[in-house]
Amino acid sequence: MVSPMRQEDAGLVMSRVASVPHEAVQIQPRRHMTYGEKHRRWEECGRVCTICGEPCAPAGPFTIWDHRVPLALGGTNDLSNMEPNHTGECSALKTRRDVRAIAKAKRLIKKSLPDKPPSRLRSKPFSRVLRKKMDGTVVVRRDREV
Repeated sequence: MVSPMRQEDAGLVMSRVASVPHEAVQIQPRRHMTYGEKHRRWEECGRVCTICGEPCAPAGPFTIWDHRVPLALGGTNDLSNMEPNHTGECSALKTRRDVRAIAKAKRLIKKSLPDKPPSRLRSKPFSRVLRKKMDGTVVVRRDREV
């Protein structure tokens, strides 16, 4: 069960995600972490889930390793950017926050790009006075004679 997040922790987590890049970033491919790297980073994180603060294992079916700053927001695959989270509610909460931040980054990038110039090709409206017959000839409509 996920315990409620302390106010100062919530601010810290949101400040990590709130720094949204205003330009497109090159996304790095994900990298595999060895058990030794996971264990070392788990010790640095205090042996707890970084979302709820409850104890978690360094590896296993109930622990997921997530990027503190998502790759889509300019994060890296460095061990300092990885943190252990519980699968389930904790992971879903972080994912929801990340998805919102990534969507915001995309909106800001799109907004900062210059507008495309309007196309010079404009279609003309169809004349309501004329009509085209099946054989290709154009005639004046009987009900709308000029």
